[in-house]
Amino acid sequence: MSATVVGAVVVAVLGMGLVGFGLSQASSTRRQRVADALDLTLSQETKPTAALALALERSVKWAESRTEGTPFRERMLVKLERARVTLRPEEFLLIWAGAVVGPAVVGLVFGGLLWGAVLAVIGALVPPAVLSRRTTTWTRDFEAQLPDVLDLLASSMEAGHSLLTALQLVGEDAAEPMGSEVNRVLSETEVGRPLLEALDAMSRRIDVQDLAWTVEGIRIQSEVGGRLSEMLRTLAGFMRAREEVRRELRALTAEGKLSAYVLGGLPILMLLFMSFAAREYIKPLFTQTAGQIMLGFAAVLMIGSGLAMRKIVDVEV
Repeated sequence: MSATVVGAVVVAVLGMGLVGFGLSQASSTRRQRVADALDLTLSQETKPTAALALALERSVKWAESRTEGTPFRERMLVKLERARVTLRPEEFLLIWAGAVVGPAVVGLVFGGLLWGAVLAVIGALVPPAVLSRRTTTWTRDFEAQLPDVLDLLASSMEAGHSLLTALQLVGEDAAEPMGSEVNRVLSETEVGRPLLEALDAMSRRIDVQDLAWTVEGIRIQSEVGGRLSEMLRTLAGFMRAREEVRRELRALTAEGKLSAYVLGGLPILMLLFMSFAAREYIKPLFTQTAGQIMLGFAAVLMIGSGLAMRKIVDVEV
């Protein structure tokens, strides 16, 4: 039994190490960029740290050899870029595996098969949820900036500047996340890519409906002619009106979302409380077949009701 526990702890530590490695990659990458910009020399890693990094890098290369050219890798590249996560798909995959294996082993050793399965499911859901949350936050910030940027473009064009020159002014003055995206478009045009193609690529990369409409409007205006500045101001006013409607809907559906969180978390919290306060009372749920079936059925009902409530309160505008 002791050997089993030791092995489980080793596996759990390895899983948590993969998670820590992934979380440290973004900060280490930014640290190296700052050092390169300032022409600094970073201190050398100690031998244990270097050996661990080498082992993890070999794991990343192994995962890369298994996922190279697959649709999964392409989809993950898009998701990581939209979430602005500075990780390769293989690194994120190893983090994902560590988030599943580590908690699962801990739950299996200290709580049994059911707790191992529960923690494994929770660990599997956390990394995609983090990506989704980061993507949603970044997209909302971008959408909030877009009307003001369109007004600035329209003002610059009314003053006699071309669209490219107006974008250069936006790239110099706009805050994140708009500034980096506009500068990326300008960098692509500097190496010979047409402006409309660069804007199309930005629209596909960001996947914001308002931006897609803007790029399509710019394309139509460039083909048939007309005053582009007026069209941009019209789009900016329309986007502001849509944003007001979104805010009203978020306020109206906030109560429903809070109810969904409370109703979804209450059974889980009660189960955890009873596990400590009255362990013998709920023990048949985990030890007997009928109890395990009831727990599985309850989990299915909770997931189904949660998805249904989310669909009710999630209104698109």
